[in-house]
Amino acid sequence: SLSDGGAAVHGEEGADGAVSLWVNVSGRRLNPSNFWNGRWASSYVCTVAKGASTAKLEGDIRADAHVYEGGNVQFESRKQVAATVSFGSPEAFGAALAKQVKEVEEGYHRFLDEQYGGAAEAAFKGLRRKMPRTQQKFQWGQVASYSLARELTNK
Repeated sequence: SLSDGGAAVHGEEGADGAVSLWVNVSGRRLNPSNFWNGRWASSYVCTVAKGASTAKLEGDIRADAHVYEGGNVQFESRKQVAATVSFGSPEAFGAALAKQVKEVEEGYHRFLDEQYGGAAEAAFKGLRRKMPRTQQKFQWGQVASYSLARELTNK
């Protein structure tokens, strides 16, 4: 959930009776005390032909994150989306459009979580060396038997 955000819809009827709606959703989450900020912005165009019971929804979703503690890391993601909005009557169109936008955005959010949710842990785990250069595990229980440890403890 985003702390600051909103949505706006603007419509226009064409000469052929088709209606086009522009839907914009935007939100941001600022957390300067923890050195990160995030923003979500999406824009859609939904076109409904006169007398139709389906509409074409096309849009663009953009997610940005900025982490700046001890460095400067930015994440930017954009995705083109397309979907069909089905509705039974003109009165049901608004609810069907809102439901489809929500499904598209939640689907992209799940995708981002799956792709990048564990990325930091996986990346750092891959950077760690599995074994020392000698290819032998260090036996911490026998540390006193190693000559370096003995020399350090005798001083």
